[in-house]
Amino acid sequence: MRTLAGTRQGKRTTKIARVFRFCALAVFAWACANRDLQARVWITVSGQTFEGDFVRQEGDNGIFKVKGREYLFPISQLRVADRLFVGRLVYEQNKAPSPPSSSALPTAPAAISPPPVLAQTSPDLKLNGQILKAGDQNEIDATITGSAALKTVKDAYGKPSTKAKMLLALPNDFDPMQRNWPLLIVSATTDGAGSSIGSARANYLPDATGKGYVVLAIDGEFGKPPSEQDSTDFRWALVSSALDAINKEWPKSKAWPIATAGVSGGAGYASHDASSETGPCDRYAAGRLRLGSGRFS
Repeated sequence: MRTLAGTRQGKRTTKIARVFRFCALAVFAWACANRDLQARVWITVSGQTFEGDFVRQEGDNGIFKVKGREYLFPISQLRVADRLFVGRLVYEQNKAPSPPSSSALPTAPAAISPPPVLAQTSPDLKLNGQILKAGDQNEIDATITGSAALKTVKDAYGKPSTKAKMLLALPNDFDPMQRNWPLLIVSATTDGAGSSIGSARANYLPDATGKGYVVLAIDGEFGKPPSEQDSTDFRWALVSSALDAINKEWPKSKAWPIATAGVSGGAGYASHDASSETGPCDRYAAGRLRLGSGRFS
């Protein structure tokens, strides 16, 4: 009887040991499966922070889980240490089995309100009826306004033109209702087929938005006209139309401090916009304008 009881007791002990090992392995497996979710305080290039878990990478954006909801944020807008950390997480994820396809996952809520620091597309953030995205370089259609501006553009092109292409680059936490945002207006060089939008992207972005500037650049419908027609009046017709649209959409923008900038001949056009106290520039309080230069600092 003792031998039989001892045998039964030994079997119970073995079963308990197996259950314990199973639980330990289950906990270990769960930890491994979730090691890609790293609770962390992330720091942006502009010094802002947000706390959340990195989930995955989609294109140039990282998907972060913040307070139970997923938001996207441009990886390039994170500080170097955090970009390297994301790279390591993505490398580890690529070695693991592929996650279920998106069709097998629950649909994300239709409307979410991410923290201000995260890039977002908001139906309330619009210009000229076109949706803008905070933290992005938005390129939208613009309209030339005012009879004088329309005549100037027509004379420059030798044909009527009522349209333009506008770049409006916004900081990650942009909200036109919260405070006065410094506005940087970039002008193209006089050389060849210079583009104000191209100059803004090549010389001032993303540094300017990282420092909290809203960056504006605008090109005419048919690009830069020949040098003899590419006058300060033509450039101002484009810029003033863009400012009219911004002021109409966001009335508080009339109080925004303005800086102008350009490279080479573009700096000359920037100087005109900044120092014209008796011309059309005085409508935007020339005393608030700062002279642009060849580089952003």
